[in-house]
Amino acid sequence: MRIVPLLLLTLFASVGASPAQAQSGRRQAAVLQTVGDGVEARMVDSLSRLVRSEAEARPELHVTSAPELTLQDIQFIVGCHDTSARCLHAIRRELRVEVLVLSRLARSGERVLLEVQAFDADGARTEHARADGPAAEVQLMEVARETLQRLLNVPDGASAAPPRVHRLPNRSGARR
Repeated sequence: MRIVPLLLLTLFASVGASPAQAQSGRRQAAVLQTVGDGVEARMVDSLSRLVRSEAEARPELHVTSAPELTLQDIQFIVGCHDTSARCLHAIRRELRVEVLVLSRLARSGERVLLEVQAFDADGARTEHARADGPAAEVQLMEVARETLQRLLNVPDGASAAPPRVHRLPNRSGARR
């Protein structure tokens, strides 16, 4: 039984908007821990900090102060195990936020893909960046801030746009 995530979620859910924040028009946002697949833990941690920092820099967002939660922890508690719109809406409701920010850094061979997603009542907006070669993770971290800024600069109420992919030049010298 996973009691710790439930306790963390209970603590997280109790952190609501203060009256001043509600009056300021800032939207409540939750930034979940970056999911890493086949990449070094330090890169995942660095990206998690960067995603949170960029979200906190947006004047229209109030990133809730919360324990470090993963998407998997919250899915377990909410009872959904995918990233469908239904599941993400349930997570937003459970966390009492208007915007849910997710990120993933995954390696497949020499290719590394960065995916960041902002999900709100209007749906999901997604940005991608990818790089190839032995230094792909480092290259992606160099453009991660730009990718996040593109994602988070979408005005409130804008319709969900198709994902964009930003490809980095292959610095390993190999031809694609």
